Amino acid sequence: MTCKNCGEEISGDFCSNCGQKTKVDRINATYILSEIPNTFLQIDTGLFFTIKEFFIRPGNSIRDYLEGKRKNYIRPLSYVLLLSTFYALVANLVSETTFLGEVVLGMAEGGSSAKSDPVLSTVLQWIAENHAYSTVLFLPFFSISSLIAFKKYRYNFFEHFVINAYITGQQAIIYSFFVLVQYLGNIDFYYYPIISLSLSIGFAFWAFIQLFSPAGKINSFLRTLTAYILCYMIILAFIVIGFIVHQV
Repeated sequence: MTCKNCGEEISGDFCSNCGQKTKVDRINATYILSEIPNTFLQIDTGLFFTIKEFFIRPGNSIRDYLEGKRKNYIRPLSYVLLLSTFYALVANLVSETTFLGEVVLGMAEGGSSAKSDPVLSTVLQWIAENHAYSTVLFLPFFSISSLIAFKKYRYNFFEHFVINAYITGQQAIIYSFFVLVQYLGNIDFYYYPIISLSLSIGFAFWAFIQLFSPAGKINSFLRTLTAYILCYMIILAFIVIGFIVHQV
């Protein structure tokens, strides 16, 4: 038997060369659920390796992880929670609001429905104030959208969850960087948020195009754009349905 991580011949439960488990199953619901109890207990040196690899070759690195080369990478749920928490802490430290917080608070303060409905207003406030957990809660929406957009390809919903968790975690680094640059440089530059948002979305496109390279760059670009549009439509539909159900 060959190790999926390093390619060495193995006979036991673990690879004697890299230490990865011999049995590496395809990512499914069981795999995702097994992450939850140890989310913050499995943060090791794989964090910096993962950050570096995802900035150099994001799509290829994600493909490696999905295909079984997992020993050197931090697990996806740990990754997105850790970096989203870091972004939220940085934003709070410099008295800034996260992008998600700004959008949600805008809905809570500007929408007549939210103002007249204390439950909806409370939910939106919680989402805005708990960026890391809210980010994870939104991952299924992103995953459903990318699954539909790339339905011709082999990855299941849970693998798309992993894809989007890694991308979202990396985007949190981009947001954190610009918040820190603006704060440390004491520069009130109006376009910083626009630049960081554009780069984070651009990163997602780069990752998807590289991951689905066999589909062709233009095809992958259009499918990624479709995934973004679908995601916003699905989230909006859930908000509307939730409001209607609550009113009834």
